[in-house]
Amino acid sequence: MAKNKKLVVFLDDLDRCESENIVTLISAVKLLLSINENIIFIIGIDKKAVTLALQNKYNNDYNKADEYLEKIFPINFELANNIQTQNFLKYISQITDLSEDDSKIILQFFYKIHFCNARQIKKVLRKYYLIKKYIKSKEIDIKNKCIVLMILYDIVL
Repeated sequence: MAKNKKLVVFLDDLDRCESENIVTLISAVKLLLSINENIIFIIGIDKKAVTLALQNKYNNDYNKADEYLEKIFPINFELANNIQTQNFLKYISQITDLSEDDSKIILQFFYKIHFCNARQIKKVLRKYYLIKKYIKSKEIDIKNKCIVLMILYDIVL
């Protein structure tokens, strides 16, 4: 690789790997960073899950696991829950054709039934979208949040 060129590597969902694979991949990243300064890694992880995998390696020592992550990822940032919630509200509003206020009720509904995983919620909303298209084709108006909630609940069940 030429000296003035950089290689950017994106890794996502590292936290979804098995614990031993997480540790192996992080060790490989650490090795690549130490031998080649022209590689830039951008890694999306759930820090809690990765820290837990590292804790297992370091015999449940949280401090060692956290220090290890800090050495490898000197620049990091966390997405605030507020940003995720705002994005969800916009997404729910788009899918359901409800206002953002009514979308808050939909999001609260998911949380109250302990359906908090973002992927699960998006999966339900995609199914809802297909059902909504069918209902609209029958010329039934579904702008009522109660009807939307009933349909979503049926999908979850």
